[in-house]
Amino acid sequence: QMSFQDGKWRVEMNGSGLLNSVLDPETARLSHGLVNDYVLRTAYDAKPWGANLRFGVLSPALYLDSQFVTAATPRQGVEFTVNTPGGALAYYVNTNDIALGGGSGISFHQRLMGASWQAPLPEKLAKFRLMWLSAKDIGSPTTIKYDSQGNPIITTSTFNTPSAGDAYGGLLVIHLNPQWQWASEYAWSYDNVNTLAPGSQRMFGRAWRTGVTGTIRRAALSVIYRDVGPNFASPANPSLSGLSNPDRRGVDSSLSD
Repeated sequence: QMSFQDGKWRVEMNGSGLLNSVLDPETARLSHGLVNDYVLRTAYDAKPWGANLRFGVLSPALYLDSQFVTAATPRQGVEFTVNTPGGALAYYVNTNDIALGGGSGISFHQRLMGASWQAPLPEKLAKFRLMWLSAKDIGSPTTIKYDSQGNPIITTSTFNTPSAGDAYGGLLVIHLNPQWQWASEYAWSYDNVNTLAPGSQRMFGRAWRTGVTGTIRRAALSVIYRDVGPNFASPANPSLSGLSNPDRRGVDSSLSD
């Protein structure tokens, strides 16, 4: 970890690495290094103006607290935010199409792009944000088979079809008091489940949730009602966004002490 600040400028670097060394036998001696979970941040803070640039394996901050418009998993990408008197504008794009855990045997790689605008509201009182996220499947899905000797064979899978979609949404969070907050999110999506089929059309779907979270003494309580339409789809890794599963409505509640 490294951080440097000069006036209103700040630079930070965080990361972890792995060095795997084989010492013997001499014919197999080698050292292999891998750096992962790295983030480089450059910021300029001069309220009400400011800028923030991040590069690395990121969970985009412009989708923070959103359950319907979300990148689902951290990916290598670039996120740029500009703070103005009229609100904060943010832009995100991934620079590596492999999600965490990706590789042989994974379905498709993806290209992600998104943006947001957050209203200039006092953070202690409320937060309101408009969001957009676009995702497109690229490349060819692969599967792993094994020969008679147990050696893996990577082949192209023909069962999966590429999809593409866009999700839009708004998030409103109101702090009722220091212990309780009310959050409401509405989102809609346009998703094409098979971009290779000439007759495949983009389907419209919508989703909505509202609820309160807070603490009672030492217990944390959450009560949320959600209504997700049958055609709603999160374009980025829908199978990893369980709370945005389509055709789902009801109350989710939890209590922990």
